[in-house]
Amino acid sequence: MGFVLKTAHGKGCCPGTVWNDKTQTCEACMDGYHAENCSTPCPHPFFGKECQMICNCSEDLCDISKGCPIETTELNHLIKGKN
Repeated sequence: MGFVLKTAHGKGCCPGTVWNDKTQTCEACMDGYHAENCSTPCPHPFFGKECQMICNCSEDLCDISKGCPIETTELNHLIKGKN
């Protein structure tokens, strides 16, 4: 699915993709990572595919691929709903 670029250093993938030796193609970054070669984790408060989702919990609880734990998210909704 991805494109392979010819660069001065040989093969390269577009930002947001990484080379897969097994399939010999560029593939989308795993959730929680972005940038060239998918080498950069999402900065807080962002998470997920292409770092496009926002965590509504503290940085130490936010998982870069999955976001906030369910218990934290539900608790935040309950607290906000009472105000």
